[in-house]
Amino acid sequence: MSGSSNYVYNPLVAMSGVPGSIGSYTLNVSYLGGGADANGVLASATPITVGDEINAEIGDEVAGARDVDIYSFHVNAGDRVSFETLAYSLGSSLDTILRLFDGAGTQLAFNDDTPFVFTLDSYIEYTFSSAGTYYIGVSGYPNSNYNPLVPLSGQLGSTGEYTLRVTMLGPDLAITSVLYTGQTTVVPGGRKTGILKTPRVIVANNGSDIARGRMTVNLYASTTPVLGAGEELLLATRTTSVNLAPGLSTSFNWGKIWMPNFTAGDFYLIAQIQPNDAVHDVNLNNHVSRADSTVLCLTPDRDLAPAVTIVSRSTIVIPGDRRSGFISGVIVNIANSGSSETYGTVRIDLYISDDTGLDAGDSLFASLDAKIFLRGGGTKAVKLKKLAAPALAPGLYYLIAQIQPDDNIRETRTDNNTASSTQTLEWQ
Repeated sequence: MSGSSNYVYNPLVAMSGVPGSIGSYTLNVSYLGGGADANGVLASATPITVGDEINAEIGDEVAGARDVDIYSFHVNAGDRVSFETLAYSLGSSLDTILRLFDGAGTQLAFNDDTPFVFTLDSYIEYTFSSAGTYYIGVSGYPNSNYNPLVPLSGQLGSTGEYTLRVTMLGPDLAITSVLYTGQTTVVPGGRKTGILKTPRVIVANNGSDIARGRMTVNLYASTTPVLGAGEELLLATRTTSVNLAPGLSTSFNWGKIWMPNFTAGDFYLIAQIQPNDAVHDVNLNNHVSRADSTVLCLTPDRDLAPAVTIVSRSTIVIPGDRRSGFISGVIVNIANSGSSETYGTVRIDLYISDDTGLDAGDSLFASLDAKIFLRGGGTKAVKLKKLAAPALAPGLYYLIAQIQPDDNIRETRTDNNTASSTQTLEWQ
């Protein structure tokens, strides 16, 4: 401390300065934290995340043997967390003490030496009933009564380096692999070419507790290797009960999956453990994985077209008549003019019309679903059952068939899905 102008004195040589201002003064010295014990109170705690491993030292600050390291972290209600120091077991001179605090500085748990183990290291395991920010303090024995709200409030303790492990306890379900050895090229809607054979998803419990309950695994086709980043389609779902001990795994298997219509090109098989399962999982970041190789989806070449033939012995229809009041001998031939095989269900709607064109005034006479498996150039004949004829005005009528393939049968063209009979039936 010197007067104005006297600021070039040598602090090692008496009377080495120049004349300066004079007068009485008061010097106030206040502790501002940081330098003495940077993280020794809750307000200046070092933030960490559950799952971290911290390497630090007690006694490396101005606080010396009174040094305390306090760390802050966030948990959810129901989380069970372990806190473990490694010092003595690693050859350090530090004999650790662990103290767990809430946000008000109330001590929730304490440990000097790990129970049931001959060591000077410390261990705490705690289940948090409420979500929030909590604090774990590390100090050297016997510095166990420091106030976490007041700097340098403890006593002298041991010093040395340590490692602090903060671990979430409980089941940790993870998809470790997605296995697929089936055909690498698929054509949606094909009986043989449209099948994904025997995909398997392996789920392991990497946690510390048994995983017990029902869980669901979803299998997706995705145009990108990351879910949510491109076009994706849910292919299959499997739900089962698990009772999986730590370190063990189980598999979710599918025999065959029919490939629905999807974007042409390579796609990834991605598996995901369905969120919000009954099995409490401490880690939600390892619930998605994908197969190593992609599958090529080709655009199918299909062209289904009907043809209606009437092979009844009589073309006379008398509604209500015991012999002539029925329509029979109607055959709808479905042809696949494309090159891709077709497998699925086709609905056939049969109309009665006074001309060869289908319009709004024509009445629907019958409908049926037909299972088909047609290779390119193949034909399937579908024979309609004997049906009672509706009452119509006397005259000549055509039968018109319209086919409607299910969603899994993608056609190259659909403008030829309607056809009329060349023969007529006469209503009397």
